[in-house]
Amino acid sequence: MDIIHHIAYWDSWNKPLKKQLELEHIKYKVVEGPTRKDDFISFDVSESHPYWKQISKLQKGLIGRIKYGDIPDTYFLETEIRNAEWSRLMVENVKKYPQPYATWVTNPVNYDDFCRNCGTHVQARPFLIQAETKWGYFHFFTFFWGHAIFARKMVFDAIQRNHLRGVTRMNLLIRRNGEPAKDIFQLVPANTTRGGFFLEKDIKTSRCRKCGTRKFSYHNRGIMRYKRDPLMEDADILYTQEWFGVGRKDANREVLISNRFARLILDSGWKGVRMKAVDIV
Repeated sequence: MDIIHHIAYWDSWNKPLKKQLELEHIKYKVVEGPTRKDDFISFDVSESHPYWKQISKLQKGLIGRIKYGDIPDTYFLETEIRNAEWSRLMVENVKKYPQPYATWVTNPVNYDDFCRNCGTHVQARPFLIQAETKWGYFHFFTFFWGHAIFARKMVFDAIQRNHLRGVTRMNLLIRRNGEPAKDIFQLVPANTTRGGFFLEKDIKTSRCRKCGTRKFSYHNRGIMRYKRDPLMEDADILYTQEWFGVGRKDANREVLISNRFARLILDSGWKGVRMKAVDIV
């Protein structure tokens, strides 16, 4: 397990930090700002890096600046995932948009009980998509908007062959004709836990003033602790009862998968997702 920080900032705010990156041979990306003569710097660095402490000290002065970001995330070794009883399924391949593109964000037509204040919802109908996708070497993807998980038909065929429990396959519909896509399906857990997330000190919580739903910020550092749920005995995939998200209209339930499901993904070499181990207590 290693914690990796994705850091981004305007170069003019911290010239010494860029020099330190070059000195330690840490690769960074440079994007010229659209309205000002300044470089926007972004880079990834792990807390196991021998010079992490020096880099951390140099970038702390930027905390709180509007256009500065330090987003930590935790990456687990394959052996850690293979040994974990349950894991979180995270989609990394992001592409395409739900349809209709012009109005979906403010009026997601496939959601019921959509809260315009916090983003919580109930998916009642299939997503619409512009056209079939070219998968390349990927097996999973998610839209740029929302958190739905989509997979190829071959993924669901393998799930069925291996008798994984609690998996629902939902069609995606081609917008122009309403016909189901032939090789894109949504992966939907059939059941939801009763709740069991252990709140940690760096996790922020909020309660929606409109619908009353409690929402947690994303768990990015270390291993998530979750209370054992009775449904885990008879399922290989579950939604968390808890909602996670940051800001308005960003809300999703995390997807938990069993060791059997995680091993199938690893053994099959499926691309487009990664997993984070969960400590079931």
